[in-house]
Amino acid sequence: MIWKQRDPWGGENPYEGEYWCGQEEKDAGIKRIYGHMVRLKGGSSTTVTNSYTPTAGEQQLSQASADYARKVAPNAYYLNDLARNLLQNSLGAVQVDYNTMNSNAQKQIASAMGGMAGLLGSNNGATAAANGALGNISGQMGALAAKNAGRLGALSGMYQNAATGANAALSRAGNTIGQAAGAANRAIGSAGGMIGQSANAANNVLMRSGNVIGQAANAANGSLARAGTVMGQSANAANGLLGSLANGTLPAGYQRNMENSIRSALTNTMGRTLSDLGSRGVLNSSVTTGAMNDIQRNAADEVARQYQSNIGQVAGLAQQQNANIMNAAGAQANLTQQQNANLTNAANAQAGFAQQANANQMNAAGALANLAQQQNANMANAANAQAGFAQQQHANTTGLAGNLGNLYNTQYTQLSNTLGQQANMAQQQLSNTQGNSAANAGIYQNLIHSAANPLATAAAAQEAAQNPAFNAWRASLGLGGATTNALAGIAGKGTSTQTTTNSGGGNFFTGLLGGVLGGGAQALGAGFFCFPPGTKIKMADGTQKSIEHIDTGERVMSYADGVEKEAEVLHTMQRHYADVYNIIAGSDHTSATLTQPFLMADGTYRALADLRMGDLLHGKKAVQGIVYSGERPVHDLEVSGANTYIADGFPVKGGDRATWQE
Repeated sequence: MIWKQRDPWGGENPYEGEYWCGQEEKDAGIKRIYGHMVRLKGGSSTTVTNSYTPTAGEQQLSQASADYARKVAPNAYYLNDLARNLLQNSLGAVQVDYNTMNSNAQKQIASAMGGMAGLLGSNNGATAAANGALGNISGQMGALAAKNAGRLGALSGMYQNAATGANAALSRAGNTIGQAAGAANRAIGSAGGMIGQSANAANNVLMRSGNVIGQAANAANGSLARAGTVMGQSANAANGLLGSLANGTLPAGYQRNMENSIRSALTNTMGRTLSDLGSRGVLNSSVTTGAMNDIQRNAADEVARQYQSNIGQVAGLAQQQNANIMNAAGAQANLTQQQNANLTNAANAQAGFAQQANANQMNAAGALANLAQQQNANMANAANAQAGFAQQQHANTTGLAGNLGNLYNTQYTQLSNTLGQQANMAQQQLSNTQGNSAANAGIYQNLIHSAANPLATAAAAQEAAQNPAFNAWRASLGLGGATTNALAGIAGKGTSTQTTTNSGGGNFFTGLLGGVLGGGAQALGAGFFCFPPGTKIKMADGTQKSIEHIDTGERVMSYADGVEKEAEVLHTMQRHYADVYNIIAGSDHTSATLTQPFLMADGTYRALADLRMGDLLHGKKAVQGIVYSGERPVHDLEVSGANTYIADGFPVKGGDRATWQE
């Protein structure tokens, strides 16, 4: 439902057709649009007026205002006439045949709705066909599954028979291995008996050899003891003789024999000599005595001279005797040791022979045990081979059954896939039909949506045709506002008197410089930061929601410190009415009041009224156009944090209850 502002000077009813507001809002809207512009003029009437004598300053300012009015009034007249000429005979003053356009749109919508209704039968038919095909395929898959289950069940018998045969063969092989192990154990036991007997015999021989060695050692020790005794006695005798010789005592026998020897020598030598000398008459008693004395003296000297030598010789003989005895005893001991060694070697040889015999017996028994183990291993290998053959047969049988099962499952899978493909094709047919229906529905929807395009286009064209006239008209109304504040500042300083006069309405001066200013301020939308209904606000979850549908407590996306942040809606503005302008920046556009601040590319905020062509908004969006869009109901939000939100893609400032003048 669309309401457009028409010629404010009268003429066509601006509320023809359908309305977006009730009667009260309609009346209020009329009052807002026209009430601040109308200067009521009636017939002559008697009124009581106040006569006022202005001060000199008021008179001076009044004169200046009058002079200014004389200068500005022609411009205001020109702009007013220009606005009338622009609007007169233009599309903005032509009544668009919205009834015919609406009738055509309704026919187009009805035709599209009829086409969409026809899609129901197509979708239902396609669904029924697809369901029928799927039901048939479901039955086939059930039968196929039952058949495959029967085949797989038959394979269980093959698995059972193969397992039973393999177990029987393994049992027999186990018995054979047990028997072979028993025989091997018995053979090893016999070998163990032989080893024991051989060890006992060897131990007996070793014991006897030990006895022989002990006896030989005892005999050798006895002989060595006796030899030691002889050697001790000889040493004692030699030591006794050497002790006597050390004392100067020769053995009695040696002494006798030596003296006898000397005596005999003297007798044989001296007697014959003396006898010979006496027979020749050479000797006399004195000579003989002298000679005998000399001989005796010489013999004594010789005996004395030989005495030490005799002692040494006797000592040497004693040592020689001792050495001979010691050598004889040592030889006897060596012979005894040799005999002991011979007996020991013989015993050791006998023991070695016994050990060799034992080793031979042990080797023979070990060989027998190895043969028994080899026989057992051969029997076990044979039994294991039989078990392996049984397992191989079992594996072959189970492999065959598994291959058959795989073949059955492959057949089942292939048939299932085929049926699945058939089902997919049925679904695809259904999807194609539904997709085609959806496409047709989209076309019908586009037709429905496009049905209102002529209405919107005509309304927009009419509005665009009106805007230049309205802008010139508003410019004419605002020319007188420059002196109003000065007049208001000095008003009431003079002398007032009351008189009764006839009044036919307000004068031109007050109409031009007074009430029109209020209309101009209202046209600027003073005191409002707001947007019209339909403005899309970015929510915290990323969705878009129209501003008129947002409630307190909802979370929207705010913009602060260069990033988007979540914020909570603290308050929503009560619906007001204000002039709204369309702003186009880049590929985006929105509508707002002239006082609404927008975020600029430099991070500052600037009101819509202060924007100029080419100014860069946030996101490097250059302002391309600002067009008046009429008076509309407007809304605004107050959010937490920086009190900013994103409207139609533009970061903007939110208002508050003080700004909203609630």
